[in-house]
Amino acid sequence: MTAIGRQGVGMPSERRAGILLHPTSLPGPYGIGDIGPSARTWLGWLEAAGQRIWQMLPIHPTDRHGSPYASPSAFAGASLLLSIDDLIADGWLRHGEKPWGTGAPDRVRWADVWRRKGAAVALAADRVVAAGAVPERFVAERPWLQDWARYDAAAALHGPHWTSWPEALRDREALALTALDDRTEAAQARAVALEWLFEQQWTALRAEAARRGVSLLGDVPIFVGGHAADVWAHRALFRLDAQGHPTVETGVPPDAFSVHGQRWGTPHYDVAAHAATGYAWWVDRLAAELGRFDEVRIDHFRGLAAAWEVPVDGAPVDGRWAPGLGAGM
Repeated sequence: MTAIGRQGVGMPSERRAGILLHPTSLPGPYGIGDIGPSARTWLGWLEAAGQRIWQMLPIHPTDRHGSPYASPSAFAGASLLLSIDDLIADGWLRHGEKPWGTGAPDRVRWADVWRRKGAAVALAADRVVAAGAVPERFVAERPWLQDWARYDAAAALHGPHWTSWPEALRDREALALTALDDRTEAAQARAVALEWLFEQQWTALRAEAARRGVSLLGDVPIFVGGHAADVWAHRALFRLDAQGHPTVETGVPPDAFSVHGQRWGTPHYDVAAHAATGYAWWVDRLAAELGRFDEVRIDHFRGLAAAWEVPVDGAPVDGRWAPGLGAGM
């Protein structure tokens, strides 16, 4: 496995052992694992066991199936990973507002978690907004955050697929964005506050990992979901038609794991457009990940060399290898 660290690709080079475990799998009473006390306990176990790496799946918001590999944001942190106990300790929630989980303790029941815990963390975020706790520089240092807040607010009104939004909003016309800002000011402020809370708790987790000598290893999916805020905000960087739909889709050819191949449904990058910007979006994306993790891996990094593109009206077997992002480097 090739990892990217602050010192470059493949660093550091010494042999280390670690464990892959997503925070959602940690035990807890709220229906889903989080980045609070149970995560800190887990770091203590890793240290005691001589494990020096904690590898995770992506920590971004999931799609409606609970998958972080087709996230609506390549930058935002998943608010459902927030620790209820830490929100209470910091004064953003009260003990009587704990969103106790239901069902089996070893399964994440996503609908229940979104309803119960989603409401609790939203309440905490609203209190953050009311307290004016988010510094202005927090937003200024994250150019992607306004687009994410707008997307999140618009998705609550019109659904998660921006291609089905009113045409002016879909195409990000200035008047439509201004109208959205006016209509959803509170919702956008909540989205920003949730991100601020996530960064507060994540910073504490990373500090504990460093104290225990454990490196955090993140995961960067090479593609992003077509419905994502990033695609809506940067349409020119993806191969889309005038309505925002992919002109070709990602996938893999037939192989030993799938005799018919696979269609992933995510849009391909416009390699020339990324090259023309000096890969600015990818640079920002990796910088954001390395701001949270000590090292990251790019999932399906083979796509940097070439990627399997599937016709939108064809089957995976009808696809072809097309030059990947690395072709312009």
